[in-house]
Amino acid sequence: MARGSKLPAIGENSRLIQTTVCMSNLLIREARPDDAPVLLAAEKETARTPGLLVSRPHELTLQAFEQKIAELAQRGRYIVAEEDGRIAGHALLDPMPLEAISHVFRLTIGSSRIYRPGIGTALLLITGIWNYVQFSKTYDLAKTYHMVLGIKILAAIVVFLLAALLAGRTNAAETIRKKWTLWLDVCVVLAIVTVVR
Repeated sequence: MARGSKLPAIGENSRLIQTTVCMSNLLIREARPDDAPVLLAAEKETARTPGLLVSRPHELTLQAFEQKIAELAQRGRYIVAEEDGRIAGHALLDPMPLEAISHVFRLTIGSSRIYRPGIGTALLLITGIWNYVQFSKTYDLAKTYHMVLGIKILAAIVVFLLAALLAGRTNAAETIRKKWTLWLDVCVVLAIVTVVR
């Protein structure tokens, strides 16, 4: 498709998210209307801590969550991560409302701290891949774009891995932290590679 075209409808071409993704006991799937009460409760709990959300708990409504899930099923993406049958995180890609920038998506990710680390990272990677696939199908991209994007994705994955290890509690994390300045410098360089055009 040429520049300026509308993004295709999600249901027509997004096999990446339409199929359920499983990673050990973590299940990532599309949000359903019956998820709205759980998502609302989680957001209200997060909103109780000053500085984590702009919204106040009393400003969040069940109707707004149900509406956003239905809306993004048509023109964006709302996914949840389940662990042991309970929602442990969620992510949404919400296209900007103006036509000229409707190819740009706002990304929101929420993850419960009581579950294992990595859920937010998994949601970030899946939404990023979905966004890339949608963008690639919508616009004519130079062949080198795919190579550059691949390098950036690999660099981002290494940043996530190193950041998790630097903050982790495992023996591997302890080994990495012995040279934490080196690995922190590597993270910074790779993060710059990820964001620089």
